[in-house]
Amino acid sequence: MSVPPPAPPRPSGPTVSSARPASARTSRRALALIALGVAAVVLVVAGLGTTAYRLTGDLLSLEQQELAGPSMLTDDPSSSDRLLDGLEDAGLTCVLEVADPQVRSCYALHPSRWAHVSWQASPEGSVLGLWIDLDLSAGPFSSRDVVLGGLRAGLGLGTDEAGELTTGVEEALRYPGEEIWTETDWGDLYATASEDRSLLLEGYSWSGEARYSEPRALGPLAGAVALLETRGYRCEQAGEEMTSCTTADYEQVDLHGTSDLTGFDIVPFATTADVADELAALAPGPDATTVTALLDAVGVEPSATAADDWVVVHLDDRVQVVAGCW
Repeated sequence: MSVPPPAPPRPSGPTVSSARPASARTSRRALALIALGVAAVVLVVAGLGTTAYRLTGDLLSLEQQELAGPSMLTDDPSSSDRLLDGLEDAGLTCVLEVADPQVRSCYALHPSRWAHVSWQASPEGSVLGLWIDLDLSAGPFSSRDVVLGGLRAGLGLGTDEAGELTTGVEEALRYPGEEIWTETDWGDLYATASEDRSLLLEGYSWSGEARYSEPRALGPLAGAVALLETRGYRCEQAGEEMTSCTTADYEQVDLHGTSDLTGFDIVPFATTADVADELAALAPGPDATTVTALLDAVGVEPSATAADDWVVVHLDDRVQVVAGCW
């Protein structure tokens, strides 16, 4: 936090002298002394009032800054670009997930180094919120250091703050299920690990609140379940917002959503691409066209592509279709 330079010294008032006739010396000197005395009192009172006013204003300003958090001092319009550059330089594949509010996602597309970093940027380009999912099940060789390095650059974390964040992540891994909080000049960061060595890191900026948006839908969830069951899949609830459908040939489709289908995972994609196309066709016309085109672009290599608020991620013969949202 920068400290403003001290105010320059107040200039002293001009010195005024006058010559007066000797005959009027006594009476006019007395009047002058009285006038000077009154003026001095007025100046002192005025000076004290100005000082008190300025001091009160400074205290109120400081109190407002404390109530509002560090955002007034740390808001950085370029932080989203720095975060994007840092993650891309580290080898992550990044896409524009949602245009408004602007949401970007970056992926480390490697089975043993899976990472998904998503954040929302303000119109000015500062990072408002973060959501990070890391898979650390493969051991120490993971994307953790890469992602944390990108965060340090993107959020402008100092050496001490970066060290505290790293310590918080390590503590979360030691105590699965416990939420570990780290406070920085950018905002608050919360790390939670699970028993399978996956790590969730969420962040909320001091500089403003992220805007939430509803995801698009491919169509009613019930329609997707009915379609899969006619193709021989057996479907059952696998969580509050997931329905898992499988076949005897170990083909699997995980449907996301409660009443509407907001996305799905399908594996192995090599033998189920036609099923993915049928699920995409459930969407309204423009969305069906967008998702189908993204699926058609899936190749052999891992990839992440996005268009019109839809994202398709391909990793290890698994394809995920996601409706962009925040």
